[in-house]
This record gives sequence, structure tokens and C-alpha cells, in this order.
Amino acid sequence: MQDCEQPTFSQWPRSGSDWLGEFVLFSLDPIASVAPLDDALASNAAIALPRTKYLAVITHVPGVWVVTGPNREMRLNFDFYIVAPGLPTSTPTYSVPIAPTLAHPSGRSAVSPTGNLPWSNLYVHSLCSFEGVVSRLHYRTAVASPARLPEDDHLALMGYCADDSLAEDALNPPSVDEIVQPPPEAHEWAGSSAGRTESIFEVEVDRQPLEFGLEEVDEKKAKLHVFVELWFDFDLGSAPVVLGDPSDALHEIEKIHEIWAEWEDRRTAELRAKKPSTNDWLTGVAAGVEEQTGSVRHGSDIVREPLDDVAISPEDAVDYRLEQSATDVARGSGRKELPVVSGSPAPPDVPDSLPLPASAQLERITEASTAKPSNADDTSSSTKNHVPTVQGHKRPFSLLSFVRSAAARVRNKARRLLER
Repeated sequence: MQDCEQPTFSQWPRSGSDWLGEFVLFSLDPIASVAPLDDALASNAAIALPRTKYLAVITHVPGVWVVTGPNREMRLNFDFYIVAPGLPTSTPTYSVPIAPTLAHPSGRSAVSPTGNLPWSNLYVHSLCSFEGVVSRLHYRTAVASPARLPEDDHLALMGYCADDSLAEDALNPPSVDEIVQPPPEAHEWAGSSAGRTESIFEVEVDRQPLEFGLEEVDEKKAKLHVFVELWFDFDLGSAPVVLGDPSDALHEIEKIHEIWAEWEDRRTAELRAKKPSTNDWLTGVAAGVEEQTGSVRHGSDIVREPLDDVAISPEDAVDYRLEQSATDVARGSGRKELPVVSGSPAPPDVPDSLPLPASAQLERITEASTAKPSNADDTSSSTKNHVPTVQGHKRPFSLLSFVRSAAARVRNKARRLLER
């Protein structure tokens, strides 16, 4: 027997067959169905599920977009309607007889395959269907199956199944209509009158780390499909295969969905469990910034720095008075005024520009007032155009102002994350 792994439509092995109306044996492939999760617990749960074989007829291609190979070819995927001996137990009318079986509760006509199937009293259970992606094909020959539905019978089967589905929906309508809610981000954007102006970097920071983890969960969920193995040969041993009940197949599919849901709940809980430690870190950052920059205004308003390069503070007021005093003394004595260091710290790469204590500045002022004048005319002219400097450098940009502004932004981001 030949095997074909991850078959595509170009690898359909039955020449002279268009796959629709084909009768096949299948078993669910739980391991392949949970493989995208890459999770040991999910894989172990999938291994424990049974691998019963069922008979089905392929009705049409749902178009599940699963591709493989360097050419990105679409994998084989079909709608499977399960076939079994006998009528459905709970809803016997939701069925279609397969000739030579002719009996039906409502007198529905049978569909006739091109050849006999090795089981008797067969019915298509019209409400037992599912979409499946083929993980593996098993076949002996590459000739068309002797038992498949011709086009007219295939269309008749589809009509019966559609009628039964509508009848079931009429008897059991949905109790609550699903209401699609926009994502939380949509409310946040719509509620802003001026719009959001965060940079891409700020948005990425706001989304870390929980949002990225949840995105990964959604990406893996999008790759989840029910996978099946297919056999074209009905006599895999000395006798035809014992067929499973269609309700058991649907139960196994429900188990696969439960494994998916359990993984999603567990993974989401793990991501949210990491949030307290992240919150502790953010709280520490916020506390550290608060300690360095002093109290700030709380709330959702942005903390704005003054437009001046240097924020006003008592130290600046003292320096201003000292600077004015030094200028007056220098002009009166005829000497050059001494450069007075402002209250704003210099950049880190200028270590000589640290501010002097007030006592040292007063001492320099006293020395200047008692010294003899020298080159009074030159000094006087240079003093008129003098720009206060620090150790020969022009007044640097305010590093404190820059740090305060950056700290305020970090603190606001931390608070927004903590409020989520």
C-alpha cells in the first residue's frame, strides 16, 4: 500500500475521478490536529483519543486554506458526510438511503453508486458532516473507485442534506444571536477627539508583553483544523472494516475542539499570571522616577515641561542674584566678571562644569571686589558683549529638563499598564 503525506490536490491518486462523490474510509488524526499548538499536554491528550475508521462520501471542497511545499499548493480538504449501516437513532428522517437500500421513513429516493459497497443497509446521515484536511493518503491502486456517486446522484444528495439542515434549524433556532463587539482598541481610538499621537515605539511599549502573547495565541488558533487520514481500499484485511457510528465521530471531533479550548485557556492564564511580576516592575520604575523628579500631577493629563530650557527653581533664583552681584562688582572694579555657574547641571561629558557652592561663589565675589583694576577699558568693552559661560562653554542644554520629560512619559505609560 502506498502512502502520501500532506497530499495536495495535484497529488490526488485516482485517475478518472474528480473526487466529488467519492466514497472513502477515514479516521480522525488528533495528533496532526493539535500539532500547530506545539504543546506537550495537548499532544498527550490527542494521543489518548481513539482512531476508529468511518465511511464517508466526499461532497464538495470547502476551501480551507492550508498550503504546503515550496510551491505553496493547497492541501486536500473536503466536506465529509458520514455513512453508516442503519438509520440515525434520534432523527431517522435526516438520512439518505444508498442503493440497494431503498427504505426511508419519508419515502425519500435512494442514491445509487456506480458499484456495490461491501456493507449493507447503508444510509448517509445528513446531519453528521464536517470539514477536514487530509494529513495522509493510503491506497493500493491509482484507478478510480468502482463505487462512487454519479453527478446527478451527488447533486440529489446535496439537496437532501440542505433540506434536512434547514428543517433542523427551523425546529431548533438559535436562542441568542451573536453580537460582534469591536475590539477594545477601537473604543479607545474612537473616544479620542483629538486622536492619538503616540509614536510607533510608544504603541509597541504599551502592547508589551501580554498583548503580544495573546496575538501568538490567535495566530496558532488560526492554524487549527480537523485532520483526517484517508483510505481508498475498503478491505484492509481479510474482511471489510467494521464501521464506526457517525455520532462517535462527532464526539471525537468535539474532543479535539476541547483540547484546543483547554490549551487556549491554559496559555491565556499563563500569560496573565506573568502580569503581576510585570506590574511590580512597572511600580518600581514609577516609584524610582517619582523619587528622582519629585511630585507630579496624577491622572490622565500629560505632564508638560516649561518651554524655557531651564525649569525655574529656588536654586536658579539664588544663582541669578549671585550672578547679578558678581556682574555689578566686576563692572565697578574694572575687572572682568567671573563666570558664574548656573543651577542647571552640565552634560556628563563636561565634568569641570559642576555648580560651585554658594559660599565659594561669594568668596570669588569678595576677591574680585578687593583686586586692583587692570585693562579697564578692554574689560569694559568685553563685558558689554559677554555671554555667561561655564568653563569656557556656552550654557548647555538642560539635561535635568530632558530627564524629567522622559521620566514623566515612562511614568504615564507605567500607570496606563497598571490600570489595565
